[in-house]
Amino acid sequence: MSSAPPPLDVGGGATGGDDAHVELGAEPDLAAPKAKVLLQPGSTFPAMPLEGAEVAPGTHGHRIVDAKRFKMRVGPRYKKEKKKAPSGPAMFELISCDVYLTQKAVINFSDITDLPEPTIKSPHKDVPSLFCSNVILPQGDPKLFGGESDGPSTCTYCIFGMTQWMADELKDLATASPAVKLFVRWCQIAPGNEGRPKDEVKAIQGRMKIMALVGNWDECSLPSVLKMYNAKPVLINKSGNVHVDRKRGYIEQTVNIHLFSLLPRKGLAQCKSKVSKIQVALAATIESRDDSELPEIAIFACEFFRLPVFDCPHKLQPEALEWLRAEAAKQFGAEAP
Repeated sequence: MSSAPPPLDVGGGATGGDDAHVELGAEPDLAAPKAKVLLQPGSTFPAMPLEGAEVAPGTHGHRIVDAKRFKMRVGPRYKKEKKKAPSGPAMFELISCDVYLTQKAVINFSDITDLPEPTIKSPHKDVPSLFCSNVILPQGDPKLFGGESDGPSTCTYCIFGMTQWMADELKDLATASPAVKLFVRWCQIAPGNEGRPKDEVKAIQGRMKIMALVGNWDECSLPSVLKMYNAKPVLINKSGNVHVDRKRGYIEQTVNIHLFSLLPRKGLAQCKSKVSKIQVALAATIESRDDSELPEIAIFACEFFRLPVFDCPHKLQPEALEWLRAEAAKQFGAEAP
């Protein structure tokens, strides 16, 4: 029998049905453990109607979108021609999204989460069925001098399941898209917990890039001078970490914005009051660098409405995280994230 977990402060009305990680009491700070003791996906931020459905004003949540929204590199001769075209079908699609406030940046969220059973199983031993993403945003304002690389954070944790298109591609790599072959290589080399040389790991980790497309820029009164960067890809280099658990069938990409340079962190801090109103679509891809790796294809494409990143009510206190790590280690032999 496991010892009872400490109360998890996940106020704000988070619910997840009978299998939710917490049962909220009359007050939002009260929580009691239920049958499942690890974090339950989808318990803090709801899914929305599919793309194309009408969205009522004030709605918040997440949904899958068509990867064609995002333009990717295409060949031949991209270095010379610089041509881009809408992405082909995404490799994974969004299952759940959760937002947590923590006192320190937390990596490897998947280790302390009760992961869903994938609907589509990967046919390739090196490509897990689940792709997970954890974006860590600083809560505090950046300092010009003596800034910290950690501190109070909002962790936005997403789980994506493999698409049928991706599973079909993986059945025969000889005929697979170059982007799929590149993603297989990324899954083989990028994880930092499998003992490969750091230089080799970091070289391919640094080819992950993320695109954010804000759909209501003017409505949110975001700085017009920055609008030219809307949907521009950002390479995740020093701020990235990749962790894999091949037994549980997931790979997790962490993006720690604490480690971004001062300028983008200042820009984000200046938009704090507006971020919770933003409608933003996100996609990721592995950067192709020669014709043999083109065209690029989105790993995922999804959209978020009013993510509560700076006013997050769902708190994971240090004692709760410590308990979750210990429980995960008992269940899976997982290393503490």
